[in-house]
Amino acid sequence: MPRTTSLRPHVASPQRLAPPLRSALVDPPGTSPRGLLGRPAPLASSLRLGRAAGWISAVALGALLFPATAEARPDRRGFQSDFTLGVAGCMPYRAQCTSSDVIAGRTGPSLGLGVTLGLRPIKPLLVGASYNFGMFNPKYAVADADYYKVAYQNSFFAVVRPILPIWRFDFGLELGAGWSKQVFRTEPGQAVLRQGSQGFALKVAPVIDFFVTKHFFLGAKADFIFNFHGDVCTETDDGKTVCQKSDSTNQASVHQVIAGFHLGTVF
Repeated sequence: MPRTTSLRPHVASPQRLAPPLRSALVDPPGTSPRGLLGRPAPLASSLRLGRAAGWISAVALGALLFPATAEARPDRRGFQSDFTLGVAGCMPYRAQCTSSDVIAGRTGPSLGLGVTLGLRPIKPLLVGASYNFGMFNPKYAVADADYYKVAYQNSFFAVVRPILPIWRFDFGLELGAGWSKQVFRTEPGQAVLRQGSQGFALKVAPVIDFFVTKHFFLGAKADFIFNFHGDVCTETDDGKTVCQKSDSTNQASVHQVIAGFHLGTVF
């Protein structure tokens, strides 16, 4: 009986193809296609190189900022100096930081700074001394004329700061007792030259820092200064000084807060 021949074209299965051609035919979509020589296509190769370069850069930056060696860990024992620069604000005390019966306006914020020098005999404790200078922006008017020109406060404290060190962070609470002096100077032409008070003061200052290097840290701090002054004294243009607890035109004495950017070093 004569043999019959199938007219269907013969198609080789992918398993019988040469490896480069088989990869080009059967690689599923979304995978890196391979050319006839078995090499990655140019686009896929570029993407892989880009990802690798990104990982290498991230690892290099991390190693630069936070080295893993023991020598690069924060050194929290020794002398410490830190500095605060920010904004000083008014907190009511005998005066209310705002209008009274005969004077209209408010005591606005202005520049504030602070410096602390001390010793850390152990990691969780700093003892030392601090200085704060904070300005006010007193915007008051009497008979439609500006009354105050400038106002400021100087403060000196002996301080102790308990600290909770966690990894590269320091969480502290600075406590201080000392002395402060507050002055409100009036505009030229006023019968009153200046008003002010001075005396005992306390400070409470939460602070958080992050060690960028072994010795240098950055963070934020807020100094809350509570004044417990005696009489408020008024100096007039005829050379007289009158001291009393309060007066309807007097904007001293008030408490002060200084908050801002904090930086320092342990050496």
